[in-house]
Amino acid sequence: AAPTHLMLLLDESKKVLVYSRGDCVFALNFHPAEAQTDLKVSLPKEAAVASDIGVVLDSEEPRFGGAAGSACKGAVSGGALVLTLPPRSAVVLASAKAKQELAADALFKADVDAIVAKLTGA
Repeated sequence: AAPTHLMLLLDESKKVLVYSRGDCVFALNFHPAEAQTDLKVSLPKEAAVASDIGVVLDSEEPRFGGAAGSACKGAVSGGALVLTLPPRSAVVLASAKAKQELAADALFKADVDAIVAKLTGA
């Protein structure tokens, strides 16, 4: 794992936080009502963000209690990351290679409700 993170965007008024660590990007929209559509995040040279970036974890997935269809999106365009984030959402983006490696991880295939029930003794 990369030892440090790189802050890409911290916008108090929009209530959005975006940072990278290694070749992953973490984007969070804390606003209770406003979606962020076509939010452009400049990518500094030191950010190791791949051009083939894709969603690996989306809080809007049904397994996390989100809506049936994913509304979180991210793509690299012209030296910037362009994001779409619904209100109160989080998304993790990674390169195609990392996405493939994570898909083989048992935790990503696990039933989240079963894990929470086991941890809480419910």
